[in-house]
Parts: sequence; C-alpha cells; structure tokens
Amino acid sequence: MSENTNIDNTTTGTEDTGNDTTQQQGEQKTFTQEQVNAIVGERLQKERQKNETDIAVREQNLQQREFMLTAKATLSDKGYPVELLDVLKCNDNDSLNNALDTLEKHIDTIYRNHAKKITGRVPATVVASVTGNTSMGVVTDATREAMGLPTK
Repeated sequence: MSENTNIDNTTTGTEDTGNDTTQQQGEQKTFTQEQVNAIVGERLQKERQKNETDIAVREQNLQQREFMLTAKATLSDKGYPVELLDVLKCNDNDSLNNALDTLEKHIDTIYRNHAKKITGRVPATVVASVTGNTSMGVVTDATREAMGLPTK
C-alpha cells in the first residue's frame, strides 16, 4: 500500500504540473486577426523598403559601370588614353563632354603657344581648328594662277 500511495503522489504531482503549464499557456497574449494582419503588414513594409534600397543601390552601381564603359569608349574614339578618366571629375556623359571640350581648348592653346615659340608663327592647322576656317592653309588653283605658279 505504501507503494500505491507513492505512485498516486507522483501522479498527482505530474497532474499539478500539467495544470500549471495550461495556466501559463492561458496567460500568453493572444492576437486578433486585425493585430496579426497589422504585424505582418509592418514586417512586409520593412522588407519592401529594404528591397527597394537594395535595388536602388544596385541600379546606381549598374549606371556607374555603364557610364565608365561609355566614357572609356568616348576617350578612345577621341584618341585620348583611357587612364585620363581617372583624372577627370565626371559622373555623367554631359560632364564628361564638357571636361573633354575644356581639355581640348587647353591642349590647343598649349600647342599653339609652343608652336609660336618654336617657329615664330602659329601653324595653320591650329588656327583653322580654333577659328573654324578649314580653308586656311589650302592653296587653291586661283591662288596659284594669281602668283604665276603652274596649276596642278
């Protein structure tokens, strides 16, 4: 009999523990469907914002890579070394074109000044490129006739 009593006490102790677990579960907060929808909606909104930010960063990186490829092609087409892109401060095609125009003007001025120091006169090709008059330096048949030179 004493053994039965011990078993009953053990069983009763287990049952009490089961009731405590049920009471603890009953004390946990329960949510209504609206609250669950609100929580899920907030989490989805945070994920969307995170994804939009990631997409924006990726798009910006892609645009920068495309610009670098285009800029390198532009520099190569104009006969400049591609390494010049590291020196130029530009983020888009317009700023690159403005920088190249400024660079060309300065190179032309430097070349013209250097040629003037060496020869004492400005080369016709430089004058023609600065003034836009491409006929300078070209001898026509009328000029040759006026000077009494044989025509070609």
